[in-house]
Amino acid sequence: MSPRRFLTPLRRDALLALLALGLLATPLWAPTDDLGDETHTYERAEIVIDDQYGISFAEDRKRVRIGEISDAIACAPVTYRQPRVCAFERLLVGNETVPTERYTPGNSTPMWSEQYHYVQLNGSVYETEYVVNESATAHGGLHRIELALDPVSAPDVLERISIDAAAEYPSLSDTAVEVARDGQVTVHSEVDVPQTPVRLDDGSYYRVHEATSDGPDPVKQLLDILLKAFGVVAGLYLLYRLTRRFEVTYVGGER
Repeated sequence: MSPRRFLTPLRRDALLALLALGLLATPLWAPTDDLGDETHTYERAEIVIDDQYGISFAEDRKRVRIGEISDAIACAPVTYRQPRVCAFERLLVGNETVPTERYTPGNSTPMWSEQYHYVQLNGSVYETEYVVNESATAHGGLHRIELALDPVSAPDVLERISIDAAAEYPSLSDTAVEVARDGQVTVHSEVDVPQTPVRLDDGSYYRVHEATSDGPDPVKQLLDILLKAFGVVAGLYLLYRLTRRFEVTYVGGER
């Protein structure tokens, strides 16, 4: 069968009609994900336990603003060479206690929600602890509660404060898990990342952070608009040409 006999006028018009509908739907199917949208690139930073610095970044992150290792550890260095100065916590390391404004009627301390649970100083990790000073008695027989630090194992603390990538947490998005496993991901909308390390199945720990962010590109946005507009206009033009090919004639008997 020759191409001319196969492509009859009716079939040709049907194909043109489908093409016109496809062009009219250009705003729906056009690949515009990379045309003018803002982009956010997220990367990972490995967390290790160093003999000198304790829980630290595996690499020197002096030039990269990642933030703290975890919001659960106070005084942990952001980078190797820029440790946070915590004079208050350093006082507690010397087996000292600091009085608080809280009191208890017995010898047990109630539970409070504190800003942080651990402190890292000079490469050692400590857990915040409240003790009752029975020698400090206030009016009514209440005993003063004082703050102290108790040495703990750095590997145990790192495991406690980390988030398991295989588990489901409200603060752990699929994008953050992908970054922790693959190293880098670029998306078109900002993502909330956990403010603590993510633990992988192989026992490694990574802190996910936003590396770069770029706003929309005006030139690419203009190309996006022109592409969609061209598709719609071309589709309307084809439909207009097709309608001129048809002539409706009424044939009926006279009454």
